[in-house]
Amino acid sequence: MTIDGPERIEPDVVRELYDQYQKELRAFLLGRLRNADLAEEILQETLATALKSAHQSNEDTRKGWLFTVAANLANRHARREQSELRVVQGLAWIVPPSSDHTSEIVQKETIERAKRVLAELPDDQQQVVSLRIYDGMKFRESAEHLGIPLGTVQTRMHAAITKLRSEMGRD
Repeated sequence: MTIDGPERIEPDVVRELYDQYQKELRAFLLGRLRNADLAEEILQETLATALKSAHQSNEDTRKGWLFTVAANLANRHARREQSELRVVQGLAWIVPPSSDHTSEIVQKETIERAKRVLAELPDDQQQVVSLRIYDGMKFRESAEHLGIPLGTVQTRMHAAITKLRSEMGRD
């Protein structure tokens, strides 16, 4: 019996996959990510993906499929980190350059403030920002992905940027 019809794999099968490959997957992810907590998080996300989508994989090549999913998730995380860094660097104009040791502290505070402001955006704006910045989607692609008009995506992004500039410029 499957969960939600034939489009899911049995949880027992995923449990078996976990038991069989978790050590190798964890070592693989740790080697790529160099962070045990993050490797564990990506491992769990890999298994969640297996629960949802492993039925699409060939049973004979499921190990390779799992490692491909784990690698893709690790790569996505790395892209998001790079995108976040670019966003923060793009906001550097808000903080005047400093020649003393306080500049690093100010930069870290600015990064944290930017993250807080982004997290406080309404869900629809966060979604558009995430697709644009973290997933690298163009506005048209985001509109198609979300099933909404292109103008709505652009309006949400503009509102998010306006809010970010307003909040970041307060200090």
